[in-house]
Amino acid sequence: MESKGENMRHVPRLCPRCKRVPLRTPQVMNSLSRCTRGIDDEHVYVCNPCGTDEAFEEYHTGGAGLTPMINWPIESRVNQDIIDVLQVQYDIMLTEQMEELL
Repeated sequence: MESKGENMRHVPRLCPRCKRVPLRTPQVMNSLSRCTRGIDDEHVYVCNPCGTDEAFEEYHTGGAGLTPMINWPIESRVNQDIIDVLQVQYDIMLTEQMEELL
């Protein structure tokens, strides 16, 4: 079993897809890139906004439109407008839940 220090050592500081967002620790708090789903693929974690962007890329293209890792880091997320709307909705929901607890 890996120790906590060993697991954290494998987490890059910035998202490898966008090179802008710091990855979270522990590693599982990030998104597993959809580009690394093969049986023999080494798992690569990306920030959650990039994971959401990959999900929308895959959905809109029937699975054929993921930005390949050779094109990383990306210049911008294709679906950033949708990601922003989702984040606002999440922030509203979280704020409402916190207010209920007060």
